[in-house]
Amino acid sequence: MKKRILLSENATVANSVIAQKQNNFVNGKKVLSGLKGLGLSLDIVNDWKEDVEPHFLKQFPGSTLDFNLDAKGIKAEYNELAAFYKTNRGNLTYDEPTAEELEAVRESYRQYAESEKQIEAYQLAHDVVNGLNRLKDLGVHIEAYYAINLSPIFVQESRGGAIEVYTKNLNDAVLNLK
Repeated sequence: MKKRILLSENATVANSVIAQKQNNFVNGKKVLSGLKGLGLSLDIVNDWKEDVEPHFLKQFPGSTLDFNLDAKGIKAEYNELAAFYKTNRGNLTYDEPTAEELEAVRESYRQYAESEKQIEAYQLAHDVVNGLNRLKDLGVHIEAYYAINLSPIFVQESRGGAIEVYTKNLNDAVLNLK
């Protein structure tokens, strides 16, 4: 596999998308379970009027849906489930998300240094910071305050005066390299 370095990951957004996918599956299970409780076993509901309503019109085909539901004594449960379906129609899935699908979501919110040039620039920036801080540790005067004048990818650490990589600026610079 080609070498690459993880630059950033928006785990908050990835986790939110994953939670939504999992919630969509829970919603889908709720619909299917509710229908099963009403006497209709389905694997998926694409359209309520086409997939569900005809089943509940079978007892008295010439009568209304309300009449059929009243006759079975399930009108309230049916209407509650139909309202849930209508409200959540765009947020229903019937297959549980796989670990691979969830990892693909996480991966879509990650950025990597992948080209040789990007990887080299990333490593060199860290090498420069480590080298300057090591010189400072050895007693060589390094004016860390002016690190940003060297490049916006360097900053002075606020407490100890060491030089640090400014991660956001470094990541932006690395990603602009091809």
